[in-house]
Amino acid sequence: MVRVLQRPLEEIGGQVGALRALGVTDSITISFHLAFYAGIVLSLSVPALFPRAIRSPSPDRGGEKVLFPAIGVSFALFLIGVLCCYYWLLPKTILFSLTTPSR
Repeated sequence: MVRVLQRPLEEIGGQVGALRALGVTDSITISFHLAFYAGIVLSLSVPALFPRAIRSPSPDRGGEKVLFPAIGVSFALFLIGVLCCYYWLLPKTILFSLTTPSR
């Protein structure tokens, strides 16, 4: 997971140095934080796997025709947003924040 997050830094090239852990426990703390947030992101798709719980209270079955395509489209849009941020926005943000002089 750390290598996936460091990939945009490698794409920028020599303009950015390597990431460094400054404290003794920083590397393990970063690993725990990454695992925690990755678990949150991956668990957000779990409710999409159980559409029967959403549609079971409805008296008619006409909602099934709309529910399954809506789940697929919303998941696809979520993935497009994540990939857009990872490949387009994150490298530009890192480069901007490291080249802008601080006051």
